[in-house]
Amino acid sequence: MNSNITVPKPQSRIAELDLLRAFAIIAVIAIHSTSFATIEMTDSSPVAYFLYIAANIGMNFAVPVFLFLSSLVLFKRYGNISFTGQTMFSFYRKRATQIIIPYTVCSAIYYIAVEVTRAGRDLQASLLPDFLEKLATGTAYAHLYYIFIIIQFYALFPFVLRLLQAFPRLVSWGIPFGIAVQAAFYIAGQFVDVPNAASWFLSYFGYYMLGVFVGIKYEEIRSAIVSLRRGLVHRFGLALLWGGWFASGLAYIVLWYKFRINTITPPTWAFYFAGSIYSYLSALTLTYGALILEIRWTHTRIVRFLKKLSPYSFGIYLLHPLLLAAYRELRPLHAEPYLYHIWYIVGFLLALFGTWAIVAFAQRYIPWAWIALGSNGVKQAR
Repeated sequence: MNSNITVPKPQSRIAELDLLRAFAIIAVIAIHSTSFATIEMTDSSPVAYFLYIAANIGMNFAVPVFLFLSSLVLFKRYGNISFTGQTMFSFYRKRATQIIIPYTVCSAIYYIAVEVTRAGRDLQASLLPDFLEKLATGTAYAHLYYIFIIIQFYALFPFVLRLLQAFPRLVSWGIPFGIAVQAAFYIAGQFVDVPNAASWFLSYFGYYMLGVFVGIKYEEIRSAIVSLRRGLVHRFGLALLWGGWFASGLAYIVLWYKFRINTITPPTWAFYFAGSIYSYLSALTLTYGALILEIRWTHTRIVRFLKKLSPYSFGIYLLHPLLLAAYRELRPLHAEPYLYHIWYIVGFLLALFGTWAIVAFAQRYIPWAWIALGSNGVKQAR
């Protein structure tokens, strides 16, 4: 391997990245627990509705951050390993058991649940072909597209790694190349119908390449942040980063808020452009924030809480829509507005803590739970 790619050998979990993973899963729960509110609560007070939009749209960085994080971890952990046939077999065997099997099982569970609960129609005569098509496109249930994209990125990983090992100077061009490819795919989709465009890795290629760059340079970046964290240069850069993140997030939320209350009708590219800027800055800002939390507040309750949550994030991601679907059957009818607000808050707490409890119990006490919920994240890292 070319020595210019300075990535450490496989190692145990990196504490600050566990925090980033926890941020992302909490954001996912916030999105899904408030999705109905953005439609049903339009008649609530402007402040309340804006908060629902903020909780829903403002958390849309979740999947981009997850994809960025997955890429970062891959290239940091495995970047200095030569992918021989044996290494590649081992790599894909682990991904098959940790990702592909749970994805397939959960796709079947959600597909069956949708079919048997769908009102006003009989079951399809061609269930198996229909299921296989949805399995092959990540569309068996709304949230499974993310797992499907992760599988695509795992398939792509050895080839990107070999390319960067052969031509290490390309690492510095990875981010603009990824952004360009992602933008080109979006633009092409405006002229050509791309079925299930959000299920294909090209829709998120920029976040993947951002993760590649940060993963390869992680130790350098981390050392620079630690050494400069009290200097003037760092403070200026920090103000620029956090200010840009807050401003882009607020602009994105306001754009959606005005659209939902029928004040404006922006073109689709405005949503894409604003959302992309916010997501890229979210990946960088939240990574920085996780690092600072780990350095300065590692023994605080909030950090300990996030670290306990993180290892179960994959199982929580897979399972929480089932709990939310069941909970929505208990929606109060003709209740006072404040009761609806409480109902949505309880839904978020149930989706987060209820799913966490189920996943933790299953992975600890049920031997075959990994088939549907994946393995505990701590075990996966070994």
